[in-house]
Amino acid sequence: MAELHNPHDTLFRALLSDPGRARDFLRDHLPNTIAGQLADAPPEIVEGGFVDEALAGSQSDLLMKVALTSGTDAFVYVLAEHKSTPDPALPLQLASYMVRIWKRYAGTGTARLRALPPIIPVVVYHGAEPWTVPDSLRDMIATDDPDLAFLPGAGYILRNLRAMEIDALSRNAALRAGFITLRQEALAFLAEIAGSLPEGTDLRRQVLPPFKISGSDLTFV
Repeated sequence: MAELHNPHDTLFRALLSDPGRARDFLRDHLPNTIAGQLADAPPEIVEGGFVDEALAGSQSDLLMKVALTSGTDAFVYVLAEHKSTPDPALPLQLASYMVRIWKRYAGTGTARLRALPPIIPVVVYHGAEPWTVPDSLRDMIATDDPDLAFLPGAGYILRNLRAMEIDALSRNAALRAGFITLRQEALAFLAEIAGSLPEGTDLRRQVLPPFKISGSDLTFV
């Protein structure tokens, strides 16, 4: 079990380390749409903490493994905020803790990386000041455009250079030449690349193998 740093940690652990109380806590405090997916089996307490050492005196955490009615498992990560004033950085900290949980779960197994269990984050706060922390990382990102508000793990933009047509690689001739080289097709498009990159530039030297043209003959040096 992780080291307990203060009486709040001790009480928090004592309350939720009992599987029966932990099950009742989840059924009382999770949204009905989530609580309704929990199987009857009590949660399993997973040992180990994920709170940063610098925050260990003001936060404590508990990780539970729960069975779902679908037959699969999920994690519930409960983070207790002990500060009297809420920390606005908490959503960012919480995201980093969730990534650590997934990393530890996956280990070095490729199969597990393709089947990460859901993590349900729960924050327990008992401070005196009103809760003013953003509800999510999205609320912390300075844009109103949802297309710009990428969240960790929520998705990414893939540009598979090998699957693209040559003309679609870029409208910029130098970029297209570099991408062709990254595809390891520089020799097939040598004339286009040579015409796109000025002589004597560092980029030309990086993209093109050294060669000489004599008449219609091409010789690599």
